[in-house]
Amino acid sequence: MRQVPIRAALLIAVAFVFVYPGEIMGVTAPAKKKAVPKAAGAKIDIVPARRVLRDFRGAYLPSVGATEKKAAYAGGMRNFKEEMRGITVPVQLHRVSVDILIEKCGLIVRDTWEVRYYRLESEWIFDRIIQVGSMEIGAPKKKMPFLEDPAALSILRTGLGNSHQGWEIRDIVILKKIPSRKRCTARYLVTSKAAFAGRDTLAKTTTLYECLFRSTLENSGSGWDYAGDECVYRGKDQSDCFIETMCRKISEDGSFPPINDAEAQKILRQAFANEYGLKKNDMKIELFAITSRGAPEYFRSRIPFTLRTIFSIAENVSTAPEKGVPGQRMVRAVYECTVKAHLLYSENPGEWRGIIESCCDEGNEQCGLPCSYPGKGCRRLGEK
Repeated sequence: MRQVPIRAALLIAVAFVFVYPGEIMGVTAPAKKKAVPKAAGAKIDIVPARRVLRDFRGAYLPSVGATEKKAAYAGGMRNFKEEMRGITVPVQLHRVSVDILIEKCGLIVRDTWEVRYYRLESEWIFDRIIQVGSMEIGAPKKKMPFLEDPAALSILRTGLGNSHQGWEIRDIVILKKIPSRKRCTARYLVTSKAAFAGRDTLAKTTTLYECLFRSTLENSGSGWDYAGDECVYRGKDQSDCFIETMCRKISEDGSFPPINDAEAQKILRQAFANEYGLKKNDMKIELFAITSRGAPEYFRSRIPFTLRTIFSIAENVSTAPEKGVPGQRMVRAVYECTVKAHLLYSENPGEWRGIIESCCDEGNEQCGLPCSYPGKGCRRLGEK
């Protein structure tokens, strides 16, 4: 029998121990676990970009005066669910950007659209397109038209007058003009100070206000037009402008023309002469003078006066009877009266009118008798 060298036998024994350790020690080695393949991720069902562009082109129509330059898929895909006709369905949105040339001024604009799909069983169904954004690329080739101050003032006066009807524009001062554009429409934002006068028909007064306005003037190619205004109130632009509360009150004046005592006395004298019963009796006024003038009343439309007058009229007086028949003779009777009157302003025809209220004898504070019967309301001084 062939003998194995001792060195070789030892090497074989060591190798056996490393390869089969459990069997040497009397323990069975555990079975190796089989490798389990990783689960594949759920496949995301996305509408292809090529189909998105195709569906978009089928629904998109450039606006009049614009030419499409290019359209590109812009990504921005979103998935969500929403209720449609009482049923909750998956919805998917994609974005498409479109560059268009506005032929009028040579401006390129990039519009962003969303292409919308909804899920029907296993298929995505095209729904509609929705514009969600727009931005200008570069500047228009057409030059910005210049707006002169005189032309701007004329447009402002007309525009502010139409926006605030019932007010009289007394003055407009342009403070600054800022040019801008909205697509092909040239614009000027004009800041101005305007003075407005408002007339209160009840109070018969005219009030002057000072306002700060920001007005927009636009030129779409055929000329400048007024596009609207806002007034500045407490540092903020207000679209609804109420002049009485949002502007500064400068002054308030009565709208009635002033009248002095001499003019008032002349008007009241004529009114007294026209009083019923005096004119037909050949009245001659010998004295007619203002003794006091009261403060204006009824929103300054009425001015009270107290006057003293002496006048004579033709008057029949009884004489001693002759042969049993009462006699009469014509005399010039002289009367003295305290007259209560006032001036009243009449807008039509726009003048002061004299109104005689009552007459009384001197010292009688309870005047109330008509001046057309001087024998009752005045003191008889005698005859001429």
